[in-house]
Amino acid sequence: MTEPLGDQFRMVVGVPNGWTRQPDGATETKVLLIGAPRSYRNQPTTIEVLSLLGYFANQSPRDIAPWFYAPSVHPDIPSVELVGPVSDCQVQGAPEVAFQYVQGDRGGYLVLFLHYNYLYGVRVEGLGGVDPLAIRDAKQVLGSITWTVTTPPAR
Repeated sequence: MTEPLGDQFRMVVGVPNGWTRQPDGATETKVLLIGAPRSYRNQPTTIEVLSLLGYFANQSPRDIAPWFYAPSVHPDIPSVELVGPVSDCQVQGAPEVAFQYVQGDRGGYLVLFLHYNYLYGVRVEGLGGVDPLAIRDAKQVLGSITWTVTTPPAR
């Protein structure tokens, strides 16, 4: 398990065996970045845990999902193209959506969920796609999430 991460609910996440913690770079939204074991296909493959994506009081993850696959507005950044349908799911009783995408030479899956109306995400992504073992491990990450702060901030 990680130490409490930098989101406002101080999330704790289980890191799957063999995955290596990576520097997450200069970003407000990425609270954890881990790299897959070298034996996995589609390297480099990563799992990112995302936070601070916004507060959505009267929306569902399905309402928000289209914001994450769309034509790029930057000429040097490829568009995120949806592959297949957006699927409703649940992890730990919370409604979520998941979808597969491609962006340039990378491909992956993004799961979006709300915690007290704050948007979170878990992304698994690899070069040219995602090894099935990495998909399994991303599900493990989702199932391991716990919160050390259990009440929402005043709004």
